[in-house]
Amino acid sequence: MFAISYLTFALGYMGLFYRPVFILMGMAMLWLTRREIAGYISLLGTWMTQLGEKIRVLSRAEKALLCILLLAVIGNLLFNYCPPTAEDETSTHLGIPAKWLVSHAIYSIPGASAQYFPSGILMQYAALAAAGSIQTARLFHYIAGIFCMAAVYILARKFMERPAALLAAAIFYTVPVVTSLSGIGNTDLGTLFYALLAVYSFLNWLPEKKLRWLLIAAVFTGAHAACKYSAFPLLLIIPALILYEERHRMCRAVRQATLFAAISFSALVPYLLRNFLVTGNPLYPKKFLHCNYDELLYLMFFQRESVFDLARKVGDLGMGGIIWGIGPLFAAFFPFIFVFKVRDGAGRDISLLLFVIAALNYLLLFAAGISFQLSRHSLLSFALVAVPVAGAIAQIFHSMKMRGYIVFLLSLSFLFNLSLCLYFGGKRLPVFMGLQSRQAYFSNGYYDTKGQAFMVRYINSNIPEGAGIFFLNSLAAPQLSYPKHRVLGMDAFGVQFYRSSQAEAAAELDARGVDYLVVASDSFYPDAAGTFWWKESDGKLPVEWFKPGFAEPVITRDNVTLYTRGKAWKR
Repeated sequence: MFAISYLTFALGYMGLFYRPVFILMGMAMLWLTRREIAGYISLLGTWMTQLGEKIRVLSRAEKALLCILLLAVIGNLLFNYCPPTAEDETSTHLGIPAKWLVSHAIYSIPGASAQYFPSGILMQYAALAAAGSIQTARLFHYIAGIFCMAAVYILARKFMERPAALLAAAIFYTVPVVTSLSGIGNTDLGTLFYALLAVYSFLNWLPEKKLRWLLIAAVFTGAHAACKYSAFPLLLIIPALILYEERHRMCRAVRQATLFAAISFSALVPYLLRNFLVTGNPLYPKKFLHCNYDELLYLMFFQRESVFDLARKVGDLGMGGIIWGIGPLFAAFFPFIFVFKVRDGAGRDISLLLFVIAALNYLLLFAAGISFQLSRHSLLSFALVAVPVAGAIAQIFHSMKMRGYIVFLLSLSFLFNLSLCLYFGGKRLPVFMGLQSRQAYFSNGYYDTKGQAFMVRYINSNIPEGAGIFFLNSLAAPQLSYPKHRVLGMDAFGVQFYRSSQAEAAAELDARGVDYLVVASDSFYPDAAGTFWWKESDGKLPVEWFKPGFAEPVITRDNVTLYTRGKAWKR
């Protein structure tokens, strides 16, 4: 899939986003890897014939953990099966590839800052959507979550017995943030999979320092970093660990760290070069020197936060965020990883090593200003910590007279985690069973914003194709919902636009070909002078020009209104 990302990237800029092209590419990939696929099928057949015997020899604890994982896998599948409605997937992760596919090429969508992020997973979604459908791409994110669960198990099994490794996989896969991500088409789980492969390869390099494992780790670190900007920490962490591990042979350490950094960073080069050519800023939409950047993105998400904010975010991880948290299990057993340690064959403290990688990953993201939904962006941290937590639980269970307490606490924790998984999946069961149509599901208020489902139907049925529509309520516009219209989010305009006069705003909207506005009233609040302020800006962004008479309402549903040109906004 890593190679497919770059092939898709090239095909997009050549204007070859056509289904036959991607089907041929898939067939070529299958042909080139036919021997490996045949080997895997043979292994799978052998494993399936032995499955009954393997299950019979499992302990009761292992069978219970497998049942927990099976319930979570089924619940997440039901969750993922339904049409995409979450804001991130409709505006960005699925919405952007959908717009490219309509035009059969990659082009610069107005606004949509996320199109300039490193796009490894985004390109895979484009390929899957071209060969199949948008729902195929969405399903891939769910499958990536299962791959991550398997990767956590394999990583844990390297150092622990099978029951503890299964526990690590169950701890990771049932946490609320993983459940929330499994049901939508984001890029987080695919990104995490590459990171887990990178860490596993690095741990294989440690005992004998074989260059092969270091090169593999570098490739997977590059694949991880090429998926999103928030995947940068491993580019710094692993070279630092190489320098520390080889500190007694510093020349060798510097050579290996430099080689690792060069290989892993090279995966980013195509995306950085594209950004430089299109926007003049290789790191767009980030701030870089005096280059162009996305002002609204910084106004909304990148705040100067203190150590107290960091402490609050760590404190909220257990239960504070609920669906974006990590549940009670980590909080209950995390302190024990420093007492009941997991070690490798050479006596190396694996618990400490994984904790260091996890902590550095979390802290580097926070220091970089990525504090919005930090638990989601730092998913690698919790996947890694699940291993020593499971190891500590297993050691406590076997070495202390606390078995009843451990079983009781684990049962409560998994019950809480599974309840969220089964709730989200159960809500979608009628669609899965054919008792509710996808259109009915889409219309029944599963949208992030009330009234949006109605507005999607109305605009697609009544507004001429190709019309420009400005969504004055969210940073990014729901591209996926309006495949035949030009839709712009608030990030399509700079901060000064919102502070401009009505005449200046009208001129700018005309220049962008905008004829309609969509406004969610609960996204703004008026001050005493009647000026509207965008709530998500925390009082930093007024919309000076949006006043009575600027635009005329066409239709309103719940809190969402569609406007057309008014007295102050005429051609």
